[in-house]
Amino acid sequence: MRHYLSLGVWAIATLLLLLSALATAAAQSGVQDPKEGSSSNALAEAALKSKTIEEKEKAAVDLATSTAPDATEALLQVLEKSKDAEVLVGVIDGLGDRAGFKKDVKARDCMPTLVKILEDEKGGLMGDDDAKCKRVRARACLAIVRITGADYGWDIEKEQTEEQRLKLKETLETAKFYIAHPPPGGGK
Repeated sequence: MRHYLSLGVWAIATLLLLLSALATAAAQSGVQDPKEGSSSNALAEAALKSKTIEEKEKAAVDLATSTAPDATEALLQVLEKSKDAEVLVGVIDGLGDRAGFKKDVKARDCMPTLVKILEDEKGGLMGDDDAKCKRVRARACLAIVRITGADYGWDIEKEQTEEQRLKLKETLETAKFYIAHPPPGGGK
């Protein structure tokens, strides 16, 4: 009886070990959860073309947090095409996180657009909502800081004195230098 019990424990342990090995192999080979599959393009489309701003924002946030291999490319497309502050905030946060903290080389391609947004008083938006413009520009600046690692302390909420304009100028110069001289590992 003892022999059969030991054999059962051994069989269960072996089965668990095999399942763990298969899961690890699948993760390393790029096999992913089917819901994460080619949903990136659908989320990008929804972020750009949904009927309500709430639906667009949700799609942008879902795309920003997606682990799908094509999510970064889809985020870059939405960044280029969207003029909605709610969408841009989610997309910029996602790209800044990917390029800065997660070291996603492809996400670094957002830098030229982030610079344009930061340079533009309206943040690349079509409307005149000052709060939205500020929020998008602030997120673009934060993403640049995450990517370059250089924070000069520019704060859009403060009065834009000469000191604040200098901080913004230094941030933009660092970003442009980063674009012209990307770190090893890729980028534009």
